[in-house]
Amino acid sequence: MTPEERNVFLETPRSAVFSTVNGAGRVHSVLVWFIWDGATLTVLTERGSVKHRNVERSGRATVVVHQNVSYVSVEGPVEVGEVSVEVRRGLWTRYAGPEVAAEMVTEDTTARMVALVLRPEHWIAVGSG
Repeated sequence: MTPEERNVFLETPRSAVFSTVNGAGRVHSVLVWFIWDGATLTVLTERGSVKHRNVERSGRATVVVHQNVSYVSVEGPVEVGEVSVEVRRGLWTRYAGPEVAAEMVTEDTTARMVALVLRPEHWIAVGSG
């Protein structure tokens, strides 16, 4: 997969697997929705979730996005940031549509969230995008 194909692949709404390692060395992997902006991959999660705690401790994660036999795996450092209602509404709109996003995203629910922003260091991209 070329870098251009990889970007198109990541710009298409797909679920991903977000993996971190806990303090005991066990891998924690969960399905997530994500935002790819061409430079970073962002996942939103509840403040204090296992993902959030593991990232705070280790500062790293791996994300795998796949469709059939094509996939992109990216690993790198993760920064924790705040989430705006606009960003969260955009994520929900991307995956569930504007009506569901309008129902699900409020200031109160968004205040409980953090953004996990992965800056890719290592890539594996296989397939045709």
